[in-house]
Amino acid sequence: MNIPFLPDAGSADPLRRIVQDVGARTGLSPQHVATIISHGLEAIADEVSKGRAVTLPGFGAIFPVTRTVRARGTDTKVTSTVIRFSAARGFREQVRYGAPPSETGRRRYVRHMRNHALGGPEHRCSERAFTAGRAFRDAIASQLGGEVSFD
Repeated sequence: MNIPFLPDAGSADPLRRIVQDVGARTGLSPQHVATIISHGLEAIADEVSKGRAVTLPGFGAIFPVTRTVRARGTDTKVTSTVIRFSAARGFREQVRYGAPPSETGRRRYVRHMRNHALGGPEHRCSERAFTAGRAFRDAIASQLGGEVSFD
């Protein structure tokens, strides 16, 4: 079965391995795991977009931070909210001492930040960030024959 948010590209391999590993550990199908992950990420995005910090014990904290910067070419100050992630100490040490050095990670981080940079205020989205979550879950439900409700 096809899992909608897992493209065929090699860059999706880590996420595909995570979904398969969680499925193997819990006895759930990869489609159910993908749906649960989709709901979880959507809930985290909802909480953070409401200005609340979300702490995942042993993993880290995701929180909104307000910052004021000078607009380009003017003296006008612009206030915006950005997302920050602070990894938990155990997670940082696991990566520091367990992961081999990788230039690929740095390149992917730079590419990700370049591709997902915010535009000006006119480019801001007024709707929820994870509106595609429902489409993902609907696609999974249709692949399962529509017999399972995830809502």
